[in-house]
Amino acid sequence: MGITRYVIAKMGDKYVQPPTLDYSAIYRQSTQMTPIVFVLSPGADPAFDVFKLGIAKMPCYTKLH
Repeated sequence: MGITRYVIAKMGDKYVQPPTLDYSAIYRQSTQMTPIVFVLSPGADPAFDVFKLGIAKMPCYTKLH
């Protein structure tokens, strides 16, 4: 915690905040030949955001239970 406070004081909080991902932009950049690969750190779980993107792109699949 002390290191975090030091970095915030000297450099600003943008260096300690995780980046916000735009999953729609990531999806637009992917193709069948350039898949999306997630490199996760402990505690990171993009499943909800990926699921939400899937529903937005293919709403017909929300009815399959």
